[in-house]
Amino acid sequence: MKNSIYIQSILGFKGIGRKKAFKLVNKLHLEKNNISENEFIERVKSVKEFVLFNINIDELKKNIYIEKKNFEEHLSSEINSVAFYEKEFPKKLLAINDPPLILFYKGNIAKLNTIDSIAVVGTREPDKNSYDIANRYSQIISENNFGVVSGLARGCDTAAHKGALEKNAYTVAVMPCSLDDESIYPKENKSLLNDILKNDNCVISEYSLGTKIQQYQFIERDRLQSGLSNSILIIETTLKGGTMHTYKFALEQSKLIGCCNFYDDINRFSGNIEIMSDSNVIKITDHNDLQNFIEQSKINELKLL
Repeated sequence: MKNSIYIQSILGFKGIGRKKAFKLVNKLHLEKNNISENEFIERVKSVKEFVLFNINIDELKKNIYIEKKNFEEHLSSEINSVAFYEKEFPKKLLAINDPPLILFYKGNIAKLNTIDSIAVVGTREPDKNSYDIANRYSQIISENNFGVVSGLARGCDTAAHKGALEKNAYTVAVMPCSLDDESIYPKENKSLLNDILKNDNCVISEYSLGTKIQQYQFIERDRLQSGLSNSILIIETTLKGGTMHTYKFALEQSKLIGCCNFYDDINRFSGNIEIMSDSNVIKITDHNDLQNFIEQSKINELKLL
């Protein structure tokens, strides 16, 4: 854990985002063994990024102190952490363009490296048919030995997680907030989160305690939903819906994309219509289409390996 504290202290600098931090941390060889604070500081001072990123040592020491306290609180809240170089870190995320350096999690994260998953995503305000489809399709995905990845949001995400739970299958909630009880969003899904954790599942986030939830974090979360999965299944979205971000990340990550092809309201499903204009997207109108999509998801994973 000690080295994870140091990584988080680098991320605490304004102007040093994940990509810059990755560049710096990769030169510090933290994967070999835990080191002392003094040795960490000396290693930071020895790389050119120390000057390029204008790192102030007093500020670095302050960040380390803050993160030590945060990590103690993580432990007291039963929140674990894993760094990108550790074996428990989800390997699929190392293949994306902008992976997290650290993941915070509750539950069984190890399964993410042993089970195939499909992200089931869609609007927070689906019509009843879309909600039922998200639930039923997630059950079928689970019956085919895939995990279900979603974001614990209202609507389609809720239906997807519940569908997996109804089949006692693996489901992962990717959060846009830190994992302490006070920060969980949305509040009304705390009980669903607890149900997820009761069944040897997992809840993950890249945000540590004390991180105030911001709009951009929902978008950043979307790249992880796609990144953790073999493929994504879009239930219902408008052109302006957050699901469109997940779709765009899936394109960047060369993920297989399935999209539900049923609607009676062009405005509600304007995102679906746009997505299905891409000839590479698998259009899903019935259970046979869904089964084909699931089989293709297995093949796509082999291509990405």
